[in-house]
Amino acid sequence: MSTFNHLPFNVCDNYDIEQFPVQQDCTNYPLRQSQICGVVCLPTGATLPSDWTTIEGWAGVIDNTDTSGAKARYLVGIGSFLPAEKNVVSLAGGRAEYISERRWQLLFDVLNMNDGHLYFGIMLQGGFKSFNVWIETRGGRMIGGPNGMTPFLVDADTPFGRGENDKERLVIDMAFFFPTLSVDNQP
Repeated sequence: MSTFNHLPFNVCDNYDIEQFPVQQDCTNYPLRQSQICGVVCLPTGATLPSDWTTIEGWAGVIDNTDTSGAKARYLVGIGSFLPAEKNVVSLAGGRAEYISERRWQLLFDVLNMNDGHLYFGIMLQGGFKSFNVWIETRGGRMIGGPNGMTPFLVDADTPFGRGENDKERLVIDMAFFFPTLSVDNQP
């Protein structure tokens, strides 16, 4: 089964619909938690992991102490990765429409923030995008494909709340565009 949010090498091949469970109207099936719990940022040109599909496959590639730009950084927190926009193309006077691309948005709060996180946030505020991203869910899914996702827009904030128990945190905001796969010979 292919993963989502990346273009496979065989994007123009004919596709068969994957199998569905025979019994779908039951309560005995696994439900993966979808909350985002980790973000991996791999600098451009750094070595890719041998297995990107699990966080364990990143052993030896992630090193939060590396300052050479050769290793990935791993951020822990809580967040979401939600569809934000669809680009609908209308052809033949509106008689044929298709979605040409989708925009997804990552909103991620680093709750255990230190000075390194703060500096990374300042870099994001300045438009730093020389890295690819993979996202880890609490359900054990890694999102990003074999080469990661390249953000087209990055930002970060460090809001200082006024509540009695408010804590410093880094709020990361990244947006990604994904071309839609054409499965029925659409232009």
